[in-house]
Amino acid sequence: LPGFILKASSTIFGSGGQSSTGGGPITSIVADEERCCLYTLSSRGFICAFDIASTTKPSSSSSTTSSSTSNAKATPQAKLVAVMDASKTARLYLEAVSRGRMYPPSSGHSSSIANIAFPGGGSSAQAGVGGMDGARSILKLADAEMQRQRNAQRGGGRKAADGINVLTPVSIHIVPRRESGRLTLVAITSGGLRYYISSLSSSVLNTGPGQQFTSSSRNADPLAPSKRFTLCHIRAPPPVSENGRIDGNLSFGSDGDDGVDGFVPKVVGSDGKLARVDASYYNSGVMVLAIENKADTNSDSRSAGTPSRTGSASTRGGMSKEGDIVVATAPDSVARKQDVTSTTGSMNSYSAMQQYQQQQQPTFSQPGGICETLSLPMMSMTGSSAMEMAPNLPGGRVWAISSGTKQESTALYLTLSSETPKDVELSVGMVPAYFPPSRLRFRDDVFAGDEYDAGSSSALGLAEANARSNALVVSNGHGNTSVASVALTVLSNFLLSRPLRYGITLQTPYGQVQGGIRDGVEHQQSYRISARYGVKDFTFAAAGKTARGKGSRSAVVARPTGKKKQRSTSTAARLSPWLLQPAVLPLNPLAIQHLIPTGGVVALNSGGLHYFQHSSILSNLADALMSAGVNIKRDEKVTSFFKSYGYKEGCAMCLALAVGCGPGATTGSSGEELRNRALQAALARAHVPKLNLKENSYSIPSTPSSTTDVGVPSGYDFRPSSLSGGLTSLFSRLLRPIWYKPAVVVTEGKSITRRGGSTMIAPAKVELLLDDITLEEIRKPLHAVQALMREVFTPAVSVIPGVQRQASDIMDVDEDSRQEHVHLMTRTMQYQGLMRNQNGANGATPQLSATERDNIARVIEERHLHSIYRLLTRTLQLLNLLSLLKRAQLMPDLPEVEWGLLHGLTFSQLVETCDGHGRIETLLNSLVSSGAAATNVTVTPSADADRLANLFASQCYLYFSPGSRLAYLGFRSAHAALGCPPGTANRAALTNQASTYLRRAARYWYNAPLITGRILHAKDKKSYQQMALRAMQYDSPLAKAAAALIQLEDVVGVVDLCLETASNFGGRRTSQETRDAIGVGDDSKSAEMLFWEQGLYHRKRGVDGQSTESKRGSPSSTALAIGADVTPKDALRTCHAIIFHHLSTLLDSPNQELAIKMVAACSGSLDKSFLQSFYEHLLETNHVDTLLRIDSIEVELWLKAHDDSNLLWRHYVLLGRNEHAGEIMWKRASDPQVEITLDERMECLTRAFNSYKIALNDTTSGGIRWNQPNPSNRLDLERIITQISETVDVAILQRRLLNTITSSSLQGKLEDAQFAKLKSSLVPVSNLYNDYAGPLNLFDLCLLILHSCQHNEPNTIERLWKSIFCEEILPCATRSNSAYHFLQNLTTESLLEETVVLLSGDSNENGSGLPLFENRDWLNRLKGRVASLGKELFGKEADYVFPVEFIVTTLEGLRRISRGSAAESRWPLQVVVEVGVPYANALGAYESMVEREDRELMGGVDPHRRIQHLSSIVDVIKEWVNASESFRNGSGDGNQALTELSRAISSGGLVSRIDAYKASLEGLVGGRDSDAVSQIYEDLNEIDRKLKTII
Repeated sequence: LPGFILKASSTIFGSGGQSSTGGGPITSIVADEERCCLYTLSSRGFICAFDIASTTKPSSSSSTTSSSTSNAKATPQAKLVAVMDASKTARLYLEAVSRGRMYPPSSGHSSSIANIAFPGGGSSAQAGVGGMDGARSILKLADAEMQRQRNAQRGGGRKAADGINVLTPVSIHIVPRRESGRLTLVAITSGGLRYYISSLSSSVLNTGPGQQFTSSSRNADPLAPSKRFTLCHIRAPPPVSENGRIDGNLSFGSDGDDGVDGFVPKVVGSDGKLARVDASYYNSGVMVLAIENKADTNSDSRSAGTPSRTGSASTRGGMSKEGDIVVATAPDSVARKQDVTSTTGSMNSYSAMQQYQQQQQPTFSQPGGICETLSLPMMSMTGSSAMEMAPNLPGGRVWAISSGTKQESTALYLTLSSETPKDVELSVGMVPAYFPPSRLRFRDDVFAGDEYDAGSSSALGLAEANARSNALVVSNGHGNTSVASVALTVLSNFLLSRPLRYGITLQTPYGQVQGGIRDGVEHQQSYRISARYGVKDFTFAAAGKTARGKGSRSAVVARPTGKKKQRSTSTAARLSPWLLQPAVLPLNPLAIQHLIPTGGVVALNSGGLHYFQHSSILSNLADALMSAGVNIKRDEKVTSFFKSYGYKEGCAMCLALAVGCGPGATTGSSGEELRNRALQAALARAHVPKLNLKENSYSIPSTPSSTTDVGVPSGYDFRPSSLSGGLTSLFSRLLRPIWYKPAVVVTEGKSITRRGGSTMIAPAKVELLLDDITLEEIRKPLHAVQALMREVFTPAVSVIPGVQRQASDIMDVDEDSRQEHVHLMTRTMQYQGLMRNQNGANGATPQLSATERDNIARVIEERHLHSIYRLLTRTLQLLNLLSLLKRAQLMPDLPEVEWGLLHGLTFSQLVETCDGHGRIETLLNSLVSSGAAATNVTVTPSADADRLANLFASQCYLYFSPGSRLAYLGFRSAHAALGCPPGTANRAALTNQASTYLRRAARYWYNAPLITGRILHAKDKKSYQQMALRAMQYDSPLAKAAAALIQLEDVVGVVDLCLETASNFGGRRTSQETRDAIGVGDDSKSAEMLFWEQGLYHRKRGVDGQSTESKRGSPSSTALAIGADVTPKDALRTCHAIIFHHLSTLLDSPNQELAIKMVAACSGSLDKSFLQSFYEHLLETNHVDTLLRIDSIEVELWLKAHDDSNLLWRHYVLLGRNEHAGEIMWKRASDPQVEITLDERMECLTRAFNSYKIALNDTTSGGIRWNQPNPSNRLDLERIITQISETVDVAILQRRLLNTITSSSLQGKLEDAQFAKLKSSLVPVSNLYNDYAGPLNLFDLCLLILHSCQHNEPNTIERLWKSIFCEEILPCATRSNSAYHFLQNLTTESLLEETVVLLSGDSNENGSGLPLFENRDWLNRLKGRVASLGKELFGKEADYVFPVEFIVTTLEGLRRISRGSAAESRWPLQVVVEVGVPYANALGAYESMVEREDRELMGGVDPHRRIQHLSSIVDVIKEWVNASESFRNGSGDGNQALTELSRAISSGGLVSRIDAYKASLEGLVGGRDSDAVSQIYEDLNEIDRKLKTII
């Protein structure tokens, strides 16, 4: 090389070229950008590998010397890694082959000797060089050439190149990753030998490239060059001699059955020399050699080992007609006949049947390893045969050969970089969606707390609030929004000749993010479409970290995306490298030939540029089809092509041409003719599907079939037709470029702080995988395949194969089943299949006739083709959808596309999974509904929105559901209605139309996350209010539709809409409208839609709402995706929440008309689950009166099930059903199983009494309500009222008893069960007396119980009263014998066992310690107790419980023996009068007392005592008269006394009795009590005077 090049190499590589390589000057440099490697070839055959992935940073010292160096960037650094002496390594390789070794030799300790490998074993190594003899021949030629070089050097001739021979490489060529994952370099020697070399490590060679590079260390990079090369294979040159002759009888382009044979590498040459290679070219398996023509070159002017630089003038001038021979090789993919014996080595292992089948239908297979075909490009120009001298390339010696291929398409690049992901990578599932900051901020603001002020968003004022929120606020530059300030700014602008809008801003409301400042942060659009597309790899920023530099292979594994973040964040989920930059791996050339453009090479010599075109297999087939003539179905050449490459591959290539791939893309009549011929050829050689018995089905029971085809009977193998297999292959090749690649990648925008402190959030960057050109390039053949399938496979496409034609019997082939007889046969065949399976249950294979086998095979294949068509149609419509979404994003009058929902989702996920379909459905509903349901209700949807909706409906109907279309029409009608004046007929009609459209759309809303709007994960259970607000914010179409109808005051429509949606998630549909109720008809049906496609992917997917993929346990079922925690139950609750939200706001508003309508609509629902939620919501929101006023049997049943008697009682009372209200309270009070307190039972009794009273009054007045079922008659009601009244009286006594026990120490005398029963249940009155009041000596309560029961037992009553008297007086002591005997008699007849002590003597000392009776401490207690108890007992229908005569006698006896003062002599009478005993009764009691004493003493009463008795009687009369007189004078309340007195005087009884008292006094005159008698007589006279006055 020239010196300046050596100096340059020294600068780059750190030393001079010779010292760096050790093999002389560098003759060739090639760079491998994919692997970041650089290879050099020296003149002596040394190959060096340099790692150029490393970078060198500028030193810190130099960076501070000047400003220029301070800005210096890191520069690539080439690091020498490995050196290989190609000649010595090849010699070692050939020596091992020549000796027949099956294992590669060791390379020893020399670092310049590469490792040697035999990837295909020793046989493969021998085949590459023509066997052991070929290896020996090559070594002999190399040795002979080296010997001639040494001889020439000794003879003093010109110095030859040091050691250059046939083993010395003269050119090196990169092997791209698309061709091989292990080989990296091909070196071509001067003798035409090819060295296949790898610079990768031995582990990579053994296991393959494996995973993407995931470490930042270069040592862990599988693509980094190893410290030693590996020689993998040596390929001998084609069998062309140095004289240009081909050795052997090769058939090029033969039409024989065996196809085109590849050549066998062989060293030939009559003089024992290899032809000299002047130039070479290698790319993608194609090699082109320019071989020296010995016949044209002077043998003296060119030595055998050194390229001649001199020669004849004609040769040097390059104008000679003779020149180098051009030889080309290409990979051979021809299938060859497979020999049965060659595979097994013996015919014994094959049965006679198999041998016969092999003879009748030979098996063809493609060769393995390196198999090539040989061609002489110049031969066809002269018509020379293969055995004749091949024509030379005019222009003399070829200097260089290079590629002349056209620019490859981006679809080809996508195909090459389409490594199939592993199961571990697919198991990650769906990438979480990305949400812009505006949504996250709203969620944090609204849902930060648990409480929400419902009054702040009144439903009645919703339209006004929306109008206010969407009004543009005009302000000047200082934020002043006053009209005067804005007008002054406009005037200033006019005077200063500035634009009128200068300094004026239009502030948008909070909910809009198209501009403006909110909360100190400036918001713009949320997304922007990047000018960069993923066809050349996505930006690596989406993986979390950037790549290390241009050409770097390093990548960073994204953190796991399976975990969701609980905090509000606006960071897009990071994607794995295999999604962003998938590895490039070698593919079968047949799989990519439809994308490879027509290739060619350019040879340069003195005659100029010579172009050679490389004909692909597809182009050869096209030529064969066009030259086949009219009888293409029987053309032997085309048939031979099918046999050579296999019928399946032949059909795939013909179909590729038929859909316009490769040469089939030619326009005009010739292109149309080619496509028709290709389709005819495929159909003519399609074969038919077969159902064959398995090989072991005759002898032993067959094992379960390994086939994945559902419906194949046990014991049979299904073999699809060649046409079906070819179509599958073609379809998979067309989908491969995009299938496992993300359609959209979103990278969040950065926060930018601007001057003034405001912050602007940059829009998120949206990178699409496909640009417009690539999308059309992929879509066009798919569309052609769709048209072809509709035309050719009509039975499989127009209907669902194997299913009866009734619409109700159509099956969804996307559903999976493990039952073989379910899916793929008609009902008759299903029955037959079941019977055969039963017959074969013991292990015998069921036998099918040939006709049955053919029918089953046909149905299975049609079913398979039908599935392909569905997958094809969904893929096509997804491509259309992406194109339309991009178009929608660029429309300024349409809302933004929610690209974040598609972030990171691959085409396979969007096409195959229900979760992907749900995200698209959410996006489309958000786009179309947002456009139609704009917050400014006066805006009519634009023509662009209408056009976009039509395009979605016609081109993407599998994704754009009829529900979305109907929703759009419903919102459109709602906007039109809002534009009409309220109360007009047009507004009412449009409102009804909008409601109908939206209700019909709701029948297609089966996506739970779409309805809930819960696009952000939340584990906590939200209230109805929060759920409704979430749905409103996150673009729930149901929430938007309900809000629109609320604005139209169609509350009934809101209820019907929400309940219609709820029916999709387990609720009950309220109506059964026809589908074309308002004349939508088929305008939402695309012209291309087949009948079975209507609503195919928009149906309810199951009772549980789960997708079929989730049921099968596919990777998507475990993926953390949008709404993965959203269940159908959540969607159902959201439907109810929207109703309850609007209902609550209406109930809290002053105008109750709409609220009443909405309550009536809700209560009229047939959905019992909703009704229960409805009732519970009213109860929880304190709208109990509204709930209880609903006159419905469901409310009554719910209240009964709710087990709240109080609510049920109130419900009956409010509805006027008083008898039922009383019955509820009566049962509650008397039911011992109800755990309530005694006070609550008494309250229930009181309510029951009042309710029955009202019911009795209604019965009396004839006011029975119509809703009162089976009213009772008056007698029954009176009986119940009496029973309740008695129970109330007993309950009052029980409460009194309980209070008495509780307030005293008596509780300890009762058992716990007794006391608990007393507190919480109604105790029978007999138990109260016998178990509580009696044993506890509660004599007052005993008397009250007897009084309540009206139990008249005088002895018991008197005994209880005596016990009361004793309880108040005893124990005590007395000095009086009479007092002692009186108290002793009283104690004896009482229930107490108290003692009375008689004191002796006149001493005042009381040694007993007991209170002294004569002190009368007991008097006040006794008077109070008797008076209070008497008031409760006397005068209430059972006066016998207060025996007046007995009490008067006892009290008078106590008065007499106590010897009180004269002033206290009337206290017994005062007690009786205070109780309320009439004076006449009291007088009678005193008289009876006197008469009884007279009878007892037989008239022998002491006069003194008789005077005392008369004095008491006179006192009674005096009190009676005084009370009456006081009332007459207006100073008392003796009305009753006056009435009694008047009655007694009128009857004359009182006057005659007074006269009798006077007569008795006259008989007592003259005794020791004459003064007392005179006083009594005077009192009687005074009474007479007063009585006369009263009369």
